[in-house]
Amino acid sequence: MPWAAPAAERIAAVSAFGFGGTNFHLVLSAYDKARRLGTATTKWTAELFTFRGADQRVGGAFRGVALDLVAKNEAGGRTWRLRDLAKDGVAAGRPA
Repeated sequence: MPWAAPAAERIAAVSAFGFGGTNFHLVLSAYDKARRLGTATTKWTAELFTFRGADQRVGGAFRGVALDLVAKNEAGGRTWRLRDLAKDGVAAGRPA
């Protein structure tokens, strides 16, 4: 979800307390000089696809499904938005 505050005002903190005194603390602030992208509902410039299966062969088969879907659509003059490829293309074709 987009962050409503201006970049200069975005600050977040996380603390993780582990066993045996292993503690981690992190404070982040936004980089305010970044190029502004459109909202996720209209523009999505990157997508992380993960493929898994009982073994590498099965996981690789899902990668093949994604590549085939892209090739077929582009051959027909259509392109997938990455979010739609992930949701409707690859995820819809996975076994239960």
